[in-house]
Amino acid sequence: IDCAGILKLRNSDIELRKGETDIGRKNTRVRLVFRAHIPQPNGKVLSLQTASIPIECSQRSAQELPQVDKYSINTCSVTGGAEMIIAGSNILPESKVIFIEKGQGGMSSNCLIM
Repeated sequence: IDCAGILKLRNSDIELRKGETDIGRKNTRVRLVFRAHIPQPNGKVLSLQTASIPIECSQRSAQELPQVDKYSINTCSVTGGAEMIIAGSNILPESKVIFIEKGQGGMSSNCLIM
């Protein structure tokens, strides 16, 4: 693969499409684009390029990110069994907490709490 990239769809292109309902709305769609150059036996180069179907993407603003204001315990046994209560904003009931310990040489171990 010669290159891979993300191509943002222009609002004007989207609005020109027949049946488009998102006119005037901020566009959050992109396509993944891949290109490869393949040498041929005759010395010429065949270039192939393809683009994905539109992908809807969005990024949460800083105001929407989970923010921890306080938690009930600072330490506990490595065997577990303790309850930790986390309070803050933008934390959903289905949120997951992952504790990561960074070791020597960049190695890390994870613990997923649900």
